[in-house]
Amino acid sequence: MRRASAVLLVVIVSMVATLATAGAVEPSAGLAGDATPRLDPATAGSVVIAASSAPNRGRVAVIVRNDTTTPVNNVRIDATATRPDGGAVTSASTSSLVPATLAPGAYGLAVLDFRKQGVAIDSVVAFKVRHTKAASAVDPKLLAVSGLTRSAPTAGKVAQTLTFTVANPTKRAARGPITATVMCFNEAGTPVNLTTAKVRSTGVAAGKEASVKVGLAELCPTALVGARSS
Repeated sequence: MRRASAVLLVVIVSMVATLATAGAVEPSAGLAGDATPRLDPATAGSVVIAASSAPNRGRVAVIVRNDTTTPVNNVRIDATATRPDGGAVTSASTSSLVPATLAPGAYGLAVLDFRKQGVAIDSVVAFKVRHTKAASAVDPKLLAVSGLTRSAPTAGKVAQTLTFTVANPTKRAARGPITATVMCFNEAGTPVNLTTAKVRSTGVAAGKEASVKVGLAELCPTALVGARSS
């Protein structure tokens, strides 16, 4: 049986990004877009939270990076949020990561949803990341994303729409529904929010592509996008 590894990282979530110890990097394998995320320095031998957003509508977007020498999967993130005054503690967890498998040095996108219990903007958030070693560095359900374009800002529940192409480069049909994950960043390269949406009810045939779109509740200056089949 493979043992899950864990690493505990405490991050003070604030509206101001700490840039002195962070570095800007290009999109990771399996993700596409025009964002250049600013990540914390590597921590050899660990799977870590390399960046996180301030609480946004009760959710905290995170970037998980594999700083080990082997591919990992079955990633689970547990988080607790505590007020600086020692007040109420709330918790959230997720095992939804895009890509679901991370090669050494690669990173994925996820979000912790505290909305049922609430999370204050000045909370101290502690993350615990568990994972198992993967036999392959490839996420078999991951689709290729390209051609990201933005609509002009709009009024109403949808502030902006992202349109892009998802392609199936494999020799097998990708089963529907197809789900897209969009992480938006500010100009400093810090995550702001994450949106997950079903963008196509049917699959994508082997070697084919399809144009899809995601409606966003907030404007998205820069973004990283990933898409997976079912």
